[in-house]
Amino acid sequence: MDCCDRSIISWKAGLSMQACDIELLIQNALFERFGICVPEAGQLELLHDNSPEYIEKKLQQSLKNWNIVDCHTPTYSPQSNGMCEALNGTFKRDYVYENCLDNPATVLSKIQEWVYEYNTFAPHSALNMKTPEEYFNFKLAA
Repeated sequence: MDCCDRSIISWKAGLSMQACDIELLIQNALFERFGICVPEAGQLELLHDNSPEYIEKKLQQSLKNWNIVDCHTPTYSPQSNGMCEALNGTFKRDYVYENCLDNPATVLSKIQEWVYEYNTFAPHSALNMKTPEEYFNFKLAA
């Protein structure tokens, strides 16, 4: 999730996440947002909790190679990662609880549709009631 425009750039669903999954998500998000150019050092930060998959050495090296500053929230402090917690709540309220989801396959088949709707049709109060896509395009034009 881009903390500036609140858009979901890359996602993965599963029962667990490993460092290699996170690395692929970040790599995909970088490519989606910046193409083949790596942003200058200090322009991007990865905010995460301090769980083992985020502090794995290979992932840490990839973050350095991509010029991403590694930031983590204090231990046992979910409120310090408020955007992610808010996203989880919004997804549950607006998408998961509003659909008839009989099995995991049904959920997986719907996620991309939900992400698209969240990014392009759902206004955010933090973005002056613009959608993430509108906000991102507005910032590009400015």
